[in-house]
Amino acid sequence: ETKILLERIESNPQVLGGQPVLKGTRLAVAYILRLLASGATPEEILHEYEGLTLEDFKHAYSSLQKQALSFRGVW
Repeated sequence: ETKILLERIESNPQVLGGQPVLKGTRLAVAYILRLLASGATPEEILHEYEGLTLEDFKHAYSSLQKQALSFRGVW
């Protein structure tokens, strides 16, 4: 399931310096997560950024989870 969720995330050196973004956008996963962390609701974000779906939030969280798991064992 995680692999399927990550299919909507891409990293391209030509787009935002290679930051993970939602495919077909210039919206960085980190930016979407910061909006949510600052109190924006998914509905507010969807209204502001046409073309996003609730499914995109699952992709963003999946990307965050993958990054967090890659740091396991570093501590």
